[in-house]
Amino acid sequence: MNSNASSPLKVLQLISSLQVGGAEVMLLSFMEAAKNHPALSLSAVVLNEEYHDGLRQRLESIGWPVSFFQRKMGDKHPKHILRLVKEIDSKQIQIIHAHDPGAKMAALICKMLRPHLKVTFTVHDTHIIAELSKPKLLLHRYAIDGHVAISGAVEQECHDYGVSNVRKIYNGVDLSQFSPKIQVLKSFDKQPLKLVQVARFELYKKGQDVLLKALKICIDQGVQVHLSFVGMVPENLDDPKEQFEKLKGIISDLGLENHVSLLVNRTDVPAILQQHDAFVLPSRKEGFGLVVIEAMASGLPVIASNLDGPAELIQSGENGLLFQSENYQELAQQILKLTQLNSLELERLAKAGLQTAQRFSIQQMVNGYMSYYQALLNPPVIHSLSSKEQQVIQL
Repeated sequence: MNSNASSPLKVLQLISSLQVGGAEVMLLSFMEAAKNHPALSLSAVVLNEEYHDGLRQRLESIGWPVSFFQRKMGDKHPKHILRLVKEIDSKQIQIIHAHDPGAKMAALICKMLRPHLKVTFTVHDTHIIAELSKPKLLLHRYAIDGHVAISGAVEQECHDYGVSNVRKIYNGVDLSQFSPKIQVLKSFDKQPLKLVQVARFELYKKGQDVLLKALKICIDQGVQVHLSFVGMVPENLDDPKEQFEKLKGIISDLGLENHVSLLVNRTDVPAILQQHDAFVLPSRKEGFGLVVIEAMASGLPVIASNLDGPAELIQSGENGLLFQSENYQELAQQILKLTQLNSLELERLAKAGLQTAQRFSIQQMVNGYMSYYQALLNPPVIHSLSSKEQQVIQL
């Protein structure tokens, strides 16, 4: 089914829940930035009943058609698929863009019922493809029409597992929401260093425990430092609650109660970043690291693990600092190094980070998606060689 050049492409953004996280924030930013795109018509469906009230209000305020199905997690009643097909038919959807495994499976079932649909899936992190079972990997290879990889690391993992229909499109940031504070940077030899991490409370992935151990070393060496953790704790999901309680236990065990603040379920990230001096991302897994770009756009020096997405964004010593993932001693050394930089060195680091952030605007992402959607609906024609042409090539 080819798109009519005179009519906008009709794309349904499908996601299982709308909690505070990188994929969700990226989706909202994309839909806001694409609001006035003349060649694109978007709509969105949130399948499950898990959503953050602030994000729901933000999504509804954009102006695109939005539906909240309020499905209970794990509910496989066919009525939800039938309702989704009704949405597809009424809006004449051409492409379903799925953003998580649950949305992906719902999209593929809809494609069975409406074969004209194209289904694409954003791979938001490393290890997503690597951890698939063989049957699910086959679905990615042959049933899904295209994949968006948010970084080179994610793209490489897709190729390593035989998924070839992949387009790398970096996540983008609405740079207008972030105000760089480079002009007020000062050295930290005479004032406390205020660190911040913005991430889900998933210790095994986001490495909050690694950062706490590094913080303890810095404090024991006499450094004045305070750390803020910004993250989400969904009320109706047990695992994030357990991770959050485990994080509080580590803070207590290390005696860091007076040095750590927990900012829970906050969505005012630009304002929070403005209140801090440096950003740390100690992840064990990180497909891209959208928050790294947000921190750079805020003029904050960044320290991050030297893996996956962050390693693509940061040249250590140039536009940020890297440390070996899980090595809390090395992370502590990088924090200490930051406190020893003078104001000119801090300014150089922050300005280089700001220049990096400029390459990842949300508008560039919108243009990338638009080009990608057009290619999905209008794939290049592969010319079959005649026997005579094949003989010529052989000669």
